Amino acid sequence: MRALLAAAVTAAALITVTPAAQAQASACNPGLIPEPNSLIRRLWEYKGGENSAYGCPVTKEYGYADKRGSWQVFEYGKIVWSPNLSERMLLRVYRQDFGISFAWDSLKTERYNVMWKTQNGSWQQWGDIRNLYMRINKSFFLPDGDESRTARVHFKVQGCNSGGFLASSKCTAWSYPIALDWPAS
Repeated sequence: MRALLAAAVTAAALITVTPAAQAQASACNPGLIPEPNSLIRRLWEYKGGENSAYGCPVTKEYGYADKRGSWQVFEYGKIVWSPNLSERMLLRVYRQDFGISFAWDSLKTERYNVMWKTQNGSWQQWGDIRNLYMRINKSFFLPDGDESRTARVHFKVQGCNSGGFLASSKCTAWSYPIALDWPAS
């Protein structure tokens, strides 16, 4: 009986110590991890934290000086809170294989307009996306011939209940733009 009690006490001690030991073993700088109530932190942790497609944070979470919202850069991507579309709207980009994955939260609309541009180029349409599930893990690749140079690629999205880019469309405002350098360095 004494051996069983000792084993139970040892197991309880391990359970108590393990989370603290894991936090100390993190490769991420604890000073860059967002505050616990941050939507960006919640998404980052949900996706796997330092083991996610984003990796560790490389900047703090910064708010915009002229509007509500925030952004944070990670080793392999960026997350932006864009409350002008929805109070919990999070846009994210990250490097995936040889491209960039761009995703956003659902606005519960029928269609999505996505725009993209490189460096100082003009905005171009990236589809009138009608299927809500297509918004996840859409990879973007620069046009043929551009693979050898690094470019900053910007994205933005809006939700529409009808029409897409047509004049009669009923669409939300555009999200805050989000950008990432491509190709991966």
